Amino acid sequence: MQVAVYDLAERVGIVALAKTHGVLDEETVGKFKRNFKARLERKETTYPLYDALEVALPEVLEAGLMAAIATSQTLRRQKQITTQEWETPLSGQWRTTIEEEAAKLVAEHFAAAESLFRSGETLRATEELTHAVVCQVVAIAASKGWPHSSDQQISDAITALATGQLPDENADLYTLLKSASEEGINLISAFGAAIGQPDTVRFGLFYEGNEGIEEDSQHFAKRAIELANWMSGRTT
Repeated sequence: MQVAVYDLAERVGIVALAKTHGVLDEETVGKFKRNFKARLERKETTYPLYDALEVALPEVLEAGLMAAIATSQTLRRQKQITTQEWETPLSGQWRTTIEEEAAKLVAEHFAAAESLFRSGETLRATEELTHAVVCQVVAIAASKGWPHSSDQQISDAITALATGQLPDENADLYTLLKSASEEGINLISAFGAAIGQPDTVRFGLFYEGNEGIEEDSQHFAKRAIELANWMSGRTT
């Protein structure tokens, strides 16, 4: 799952730079990627999207300050930002950037899955669908200030969406899930099926052999994303 998480985080940071600098040159993009990678290697993180934003933040704020003090009204209109809008990962500009890039990346993963299914590469296709679901869940978690790095944290985010409560380390998951609504249970089931957990959900219960795998896999991935998006509006 972490591949999808870090892909999204990197893209969010780069787009944040592009929104303030305009067209980016290879040197600027390369510098950001190196700094972001170094940050991930330097410390264990539970908020990789925030880390990406913090790596980009100095240059974003510098560009915002330049726009704010510029005498040229044209430059101000081009920048369309204020320093305050970029100060925290949960502020409006960051949140919008995360949502927009997640939507683009989800669409790319679905397109890649369809292409791979057509070429008979079933396993790789289902991996792309898994990345699509994880990408959307991570974007939701980041927008709510929830940890979103490890597989467990992503699963906890699903539980939080289903039950309205982010589980702590000592939580009895079985008891907590009793409070889930019908839609919450459906979300958990769709998420499990979309990422192939348990294997019997995807590889035994819903079809035999390879017949129907494309339809089933895409159905559960889309359903998990739809439910996660819908239920994210009901949790804080």
